[in-house]
Amino acid sequence: MSETDNRSVLLVDDDQRLLDGLRRTLCRHYELTLACGGPEGLAAIERSGPFAVVVSDYKMPVMNGIEFLGRVRTAAPDTVRVMLTGNADMQAAIDAINRGHIFRFLTKPCQSEVLRSGLDAGLKQYRLAHAERQLLEETLQGSVQVLSDLLALVNPFAFGRARRLRAYVAQLVARLGLEQGWRFETAALLCEIGSVTVPQDLLERASAGEQLEETEAGLLARCPEVAHDLLAHIPRLEEVARMIRCGHPGAVAARQETDHDIALGGRLLAAVIDLDRQLTAGRSRKEALATVAQQPGIPAELVRALGDLEIASRATVLRTLPPEQLRSGMVLDEDVHNAAGALVVPRGQEITESLLQRLRNYERLGVIPAALRVRAVVSE
Repeated sequence: MSETDNRSVLLVDDDQRLLDGLRRTLCRHYELTLACGGPEGLAAIERSGPFAVVVSDYKMPVMNGIEFLGRVRTAAPDTVRVMLTGNADMQAAIDAINRGHIFRFLTKPCQSEVLRSGLDAGLKQYRLAHAERQLLEETLQGSVQVLSDLLALVNPFAFGRARRLRAYVAQLVARLGLEQGWRFETAALLCEIGSVTVPQDLLERASAGEQLEETEAGLLARCPEVAHDLLAHIPRLEEVARMIRCGHPGAVAARQETDHDIALGGRLLAAVIDLDRQLTAGRSRKEALATVAQQPGIPAELVRALGDLEIASRATVLRTLPPEQLRSGMVLDEDVHNAAGALVVPRGQEITESLLQRLRNYERLGVIPAALRVRAVVSE
């Protein structure tokens, strides 16, 4: 059963006779589960949840309805919560709504039509909330993919580094057992978005360890703030944007951040950015890790996790292939021009799925060469 078809209802009361009566009244209309008291209700959620709607009595021993529904909200945030009680005290209703975020407050005795109307409204609310969350997640994934593809087209060097950073962070998230790891990985993938405002050759010279002029160094220092400003207004990327803003070695924002997860995300980013910079400049893995470990405020457990990173070989082989044989991950080793001599894709561009389709379409139209020189990564 999909979440949008979920008609499961959990009824919780300390009066078994009342529960049996509700079962007889409602069993033909809903998928019912009964629980005699709050602890049994929590056990039912752990065993058979999540439920679309949970209906709880207010006055129960061990755990009253307000406490129970508050814990339901923590265990199953999407579940719609309804309070059913013989206690008509207004303060109880206010407490139930404020502490448990109750969808409806119904009083006993409750006519079956009123109860069914409340349950139907709860099921509708559940479906709407799920549909909204699913739409938001799909929109978010699409937005991240579009931003990543744009970075690949505008600044292939930065895109290649972002791909490496995400691979490092994904390993760190797994080794450290971090929850909602997508936030940390997305921050790594999009942390180079701000670099679209600076020339590619400047990024390459900085990564090679060349001495930069003050103006050039200032442009690079602004990139995290630019990335933050670009991402902060996209729903569910606010935290990602803040991680990026404090995720570069020496970032002032990192010292001012009070949210633990965001500060940790910033430290992860700063660590892998520094590590990649050291490796790109030609330092050995041991030397690079030693340099990263000297960053102020880096946790010891993060240093240990960095030592266990699997770093793919960057050895490449040169090949000349028709677009039909190109694959994602290959890197163009020549500028690609159309028949009129205009630049289509610059040298150094990593091939993504969208670029792959573009090159194949151009080749079919006969406006680019029938074979292209690329570098393919050779794994160790």
